[in-house]
Amino acid sequence: KKKKLLKSLAVDFLLKESPNAIAIVDTKLNFISYSNQWQQTFSLNKTDNVNNNLFDCIIETPEFFKTAVNEGLNGKEHVNNGQKFILPNGKLQWLKWKIIPAKIENQGFDGAIIFLEEITTVQKELELLHKAEEVARIGCWELDLLNNTLNWTKTTKDIHEVANDFIPNLEEGINFYKEGLHREKITQLVGLAISEGKPYDTELIIITAKGNEIWVRAKGEVEMLNGKAIRIVGTFQDIDEKKKIELAHQEISERLKITTQTAQIGTWDYDLVENNLEWDHEMYRIFDVKENQFSGAFEAWSSTIHPEDKNRALLATKKAVEGIKDFDEEFRIVHQNGYIRHIKGLSKTIKDLNGKPVKMTGANWDITELRSAELKLARSTKSFTETFEHSAIGMALVSSDLKWLKVNKSLCQSLGYSEDELLKIKTTDITHPDDLPNSKSFNTNVFNGKNSNLHLQKRFFHKNGNIVHAIIGVTPVNDDNGIPSHAITQVLDITDRIESQKKLESLVDVTKSQNESLTNFAHIVSHNLRSHSTNMTMLSKFLNEEEDEDERKNINRMIN
Repeated sequence: KKKKLLKSLAVDFLLKESPNAIAIVDTKLNFISYSNQWQQTFSLNKTDNVNNNLFDCIIETPEFFKTAVNEGLNGKEHVNNGQKFILPNGKLQWLKWKIIPAKIENQGFDGAIIFLEEITTVQKELELLHKAEEVARIGCWELDLLNNTLNWTKTTKDIHEVANDFIPNLEEGINFYKEGLHREKITQLVGLAISEGKPYDTELIIITAKGNEIWVRAKGEVEMLNGKAIRIVGTFQDIDEKKKIELAHQEISERLKITTQTAQIGTWDYDLVENNLEWDHEMYRIFDVKENQFSGAFEAWSSTIHPEDKNRALLATKKAVEGIKDFDEEFRIVHQNGYIRHIKGLSKTIKDLNGKPVKMTGANWDITELRSAELKLARSTKSFTETFEHSAIGMALVSSDLKWLKVNKSLCQSLGYSEDELLKIKTTDITHPDDLPNSKSFNTNVFNGKNSNLHLQKRFFHKNGNIVHAIIGVTPVNDDNGIPSHAITQVLDITDRIESQKKLESLVDVTKSQNESLTNFAHIVSHNLRSHSTNMTMLSKFLNEEEDEDERKNINRMIN
């Protein structure tokens, strides 16, 4: 009896001090005994619950657990390795239990032993971990080198697009990597990890079971025993979207670099907190400064600005630094050799989460040649405008559909119209009808892009109805695509010349007529003179041959 008592006390002590929540109940579900861990975790109160009903003294549990306890009392062992329950009050609970039927006849015991474990906290953490894995697409894997087995977590299998029951081996795992450089690299890294215990962290491409090509990040850590690798564990992350964005960014950055170099645009970053200014190579070229001569401070840049532009540029910089307005200025700089260059500058101010400006990033480029070209263009434009306006002959800009675009005073005077009146009509509206076909054909030749200078004589109608004779000189002007957009037209009024020519032709006609009359008159006179001479000759002959005196007298009388 003493031994039985000691044994019972020992069992009861072990039960009480067990780190697990254990309870023993009889067939009526009354407590026979329980561990201290049970009372701390599952009891509603801290009082002694022996001989009290299990479900009167336990915290709220799911109906499924109650069913399992009853099955245990009926002789059926019930094991649950972990299950999530949502209680009627909405509380989430994870429970793990084992219920063993117990019957000890010689001790008069008949009931069940309940092992119950509250695993809600652990399971929540695991659940959150799995969610994080799914969201971040990070899986885990383990290579057991002693047993030559490879294990993948669910996310790792999802990334490879294989079934959940897929069991990989090392060779199959490596063969998922894209053939060529990627497969060769992972083979080399795994080989070094096994032979030398060297960890690795790499980004490569795999071809999934469904044939999709994706970027992954594979990390491996080696566990060593007696200088020999026995296990490699690691992570496997889907970085396809991130990697493609990164590669696209690299491509854009390279293109930007090429573009800025080709366009000779310099870029810079200015750390407002550290007063540190960084230039790319193009900036040094633009400012004619060697890298070892540049201090990297703001003053190094401001010292190059032309004295006349310095205050304006510094004020614009101050506004940019304060976040009032981004820098957008043109200014001049002075090179070390004294040459002056015109610079265009743009920048963007970056602020922290509190709205405080912390950084500026921008670009500069040399616009000296542009400003020089603009100056030449302005001078050329001014010269053309003055020539156009003050020309002694008519000048106009004419569109391809023969509208007046711009006219000068001389043309208005020649045609009798005001500038506003001419700009509302076409050249053909005041062209002589007989000259319209030639004018339209001439217009086609001007704007077909094959002729640079053309001339035409035509007639216009003056506003008063008179005819204006003119010689037209046309030079087409091409747009940026080399296509004629309009024409510069010179209109030389030759009306007076034409009128003078007509008068001269009329005078010539009169003179010609008179000359013809004189010629006819001379012919007649000449004819008449020739007739008398013949008669005299004949009479003289008769006189010499005549012998009769009376007849001779008669002939003399005719001659006289």
